[in-house]
Amino acid sequence: DCIFECAQQMIGDFVMLCVACMAAHTFGNLLAPFGFPAITLFLGFGALSGPFVLNLVPRAAFGRLTWINDVALGFIGLSAGGKFHINEMKDSIRAVLLVLGGLTLVTWVGTVVSTYFFGALYIPFLGHLAPAETLAAVLLLACLAVARSPSSAIAIIEEMHAKGPFTTTVFAVTVLMDVVVVLMYTFTLLVVDQLTEDSSMSHGAAAEN
Repeated sequence: DCIFECAQQMIGDFVMLCVACMAAHTFGNLLAPFGFPAITLFLGFGALSGPFVLNLVPRAAFGRLTWINDVALGFIGLSAGGKFHINEMKDSIRAVLLVLGGLTLVTWVGTVVSTYFFGALYIPFLGHLAPAETLAAVLLLACLAVARSPSSAIAIIEEMHAKGPFTTTVFAVTVLMDVVVVLMYTFTLLVVDQLTEDSSMSHGAAAEN
């Protein structure tokens, strides 16, 4: 009974998601003549279909549809890898590394500084944390802020049939940024674990005194 009920709920959620996707595609075709990129329209309609506006896909359905994220991530990875041609990158490798380094550095430093000093104004829970815990949360947020979306880049490149040095550079930076984010996130977790452990020991010592 439980398996049947769960399957029934998942199928219902999947049907509603398919309806939202078909509506987004139709909506995108209607506005495409006005020069709107399809990916922007899809994202906008997705926001409208979510639990905060039309509620076509309710919040309770998110947990039952996580398998779609897994399938989509695999497809995005294969698509990005299939378009990642080393031969085309040879002439622009220096530009790719410069843009990648500059984008990573500026985004990370800007996020750390602005969030650490002003984050409590728009992220309330930061104001209730100890300095070490605040720094840990800020480092995680900065790491996530560096991430970019290969799927959006692929969609726009395919839609516009874009080719050339600029397209190659943008796509290479977007794909390599995911590698950088994974490495940064792994290192950041080590730092965060140390910061939170030290903060917990400090709280414990203060409580004993």
